[in-house]
Amino acid sequence: KDLIGLRELIVGVIFILSVIIYFSGKSNINKTIASIEEKLAPAMRKYFLIVPDYFKNVSLHEHLLYLTGRSGYMGGFVTVKLSKRIDIIGYLWDKIFGNKTTITFEFICQPLNQSTAIFSVRKKLLREYKPYNLRETPIPEMGLTVFTDFGKLGVKLTEMVKNYGNKHSNLISEIDMNDMNRFETRIAGRFVARFNFVVTDIKNIVDEETIDFMMQMADSFITLELDEEAYQYNIKQRALYLSKDMKVDPQTMADSLLENKMKYKQKKEQEKKEQEKKAAEEKKKKWLKIKC
Repeated sequence: KDLIGLRELIVGVIFILSVIIYFSGKSNINKTIASIEEKLAPAMRKYFLIVPDYFKNVSLHEHLLYLTGRSGYMGGFVTVKLSKRIDIIGYLWDKIFGNKTTITFEFICQPLNQSTAIFSVRKKLLREYKPYNLRETPIPEMGLTVFTDFGKLGVKLTEMVKNYGNKHSNLISEIDMNDMNRFETRIAGRFVARFNFVVTDIKNIVDEETIDFMMQMADSFITLELDEEAYQYNIKQRALYLSKDMKVDPQTMADSLLENKMKYKQKKEQEKKEQEKKAAEEKKKKWLKIKC
């Protein structure tokens, strides 16, 4: 009685509850990630050749998966950030501030045409995009706005975003497809397609409809070829902004952007011709071998 009083009992109960919550939360995290792994790998292998079976633990609540093996893409990452569930303070914090589980797909792209263009879907325009006079299309029913200079394709992609939002339980938080990567993969390449979803139903964190929507959007960026008017407008906007800090004539900067694009396109076309020639030669050798 002298050693254990009311204060000690309260501390003891809190400690025991904390231990129970920790191990219960950790078990829930493991089961949730295992469920996602079971669904994600088969679904993503429809599009990418190499998709590991298991996520890598970045932290208790954040898990990462690397994937690669698709024409037009250097690779990509899938990041799952679970809402807090291993301590009562973290759990209450997320509940109070409305922090939910999210899943992010970020792809490093290698578009054939190297188009200078931005397509962004979010609540507010990013500071980095402000100098480029992007066209704004509000989507009130989703609480989002499309900011883009994709030209005619921007209208089509905006309709795709609306259709997905009307049909699906997962909520689009952000979409960014552009030639000025400012995200986690920025060191690997300047062309990025990034999709962030808020997960309202953990059972639907991965489904074919979401992956098909996302890949259709990303592939549209990979194959994007702006009409001449849209492209000239975009490179002039970039040149005007970049030339301020670099003290270069805007027209010289615009010409340089266009020259780099044409060189890359010619290189890719030459590589394609060489691959086709090699494949034809291999086919011819096999045919001669069979004939002999």
